[in-house]
Amino acid sequence: MRILGIDPGLRCTGWGVIALDGGRLQHIANGTIQPKPTLDDAARLQIIFDGLCEVINLHQPDQAAIEQIFVAKSAGSALRLGMARGVGILACGVNRLGVGEISARAVKKAVAGTGTADKNKSKIWSRACWQSRHKMPMLPMRWQLQSPPAMRLVQRRQSG
Repeated sequence: MRILGIDPGLRCTGWGVIALDGGRLQHIANGTIQPKPTLDDAARLQIIFDGLCEVINLHQPDQAAIEQIFVAKSAGSALRLGMARGVGILACGVNRLGVGEISARAVKKAVAGTGTADKNKSKIWSRACWQSRHKMPMLPMRWQLQSPPAMRLVQRRQSG
């Protein structure tokens, strides 16, 4: 089974694809979609949608997971994040791909041991996890905790 994970953002949307085979996780691909900051929101959202549709068509995942919205400081920021998140859900829906949700806090807790871990700590723990338990090659620096493969790890731990 292949799982696509989406970390939505208007400036940068992260994605990752993993395969689950007999209880073993395998990294397939990951990347980011980064529309130019000079574009208006509509153009950015179109780029994110097109990019995610391309990823879905290329890697043929069986299901998807997307990060829930976290409102920390600004309702306006949450609204803009929600637009990117909605486009991610739409891209999955248009491609007949079911989507589950997961909180960033749950991902951080599963990977780094605490729901308040910062991104640097999360990177270190996720790399260690992939290298030791899953015998994965070192992932690129842009791969962060709230990336999709980490989301899938949390979902798997919560369900089993």
